[in-house]
Amino acid sequence: RGEYWERVIRVAKAMSLARAKRAITIMGRKEGEEEVDASKLFYPAMQVADIFELPVELAYAGMDQRRAHVLAREVAHHYGWPVPVALHTPLVSSLKGGGRMNMDDSGSLERKMSKSDPGSGIPIPSSRELIEERLQKAFCPAKEVAGNPVLELARYVVLPWEGRLKVPRPARFGGDLDLPTEEALLTTWQSGVLHPVDLKKAVTEALDRIISPLRSSHPG
Repeated sequence: RGEYWERVIRVAKAMSLARAKRAITIMGRKEGEEEVDASKLFYPAMQVADIFELPVELAYAGMDQRRAHVLAREVAHHYGWPVPVALHTPLVSSLKGGGRMNMDDSGSLERKMSKSDPGSGIPIPSSRELIEERLQKAFCPAKEVAGNPVLELARYVVLPWEGRLKVPRPARFGGDLDLPTEEALLTTWQSGVLHPVDLKKAVTEALDRIISPLRSSHPG
């Protein structure tokens, strides 16, 4: 559509080349990369144009997209367009692990769940079998918090959705745990009272409950 590309050009005219280079971190590129072909510099302008073309009042994404959303707000003020609200959520580390997920000042992320790497995350909707399979293999070092995807799923998905994390365990392993807050979860985890196997089972059960209603409304 000609109107869309007109919008892209107007967005591009409202930002500098340096600003575009800073924003390409939304593609997983590092700001300081020397070899960046010119086509990638169009991406921030296209993403910002999408916000106004849809149009959306609330731009919702992970923290890695915040630079694009800040740019959209700046462009909106420049042209007098409606200014979108930007809402960002934490990102969950890849289930494959392999080190810590770091997000530097540029917004560049080294490792996160990604559609381009199917084994790194849990698609929605997923069968119970797939959730269980992915979490059984997931990186989940005992007592470690940073870069632990299973613990992050408990913190950022299960606790906000269900209000607590229930961990069923045999009596010989200490019996069931009922963790109503993030603080309780982290304290129990870092003390070693909660074993990775039990955490994986609890998160599997919770995600299955959360995702279950979506299986009928979003089959396949």
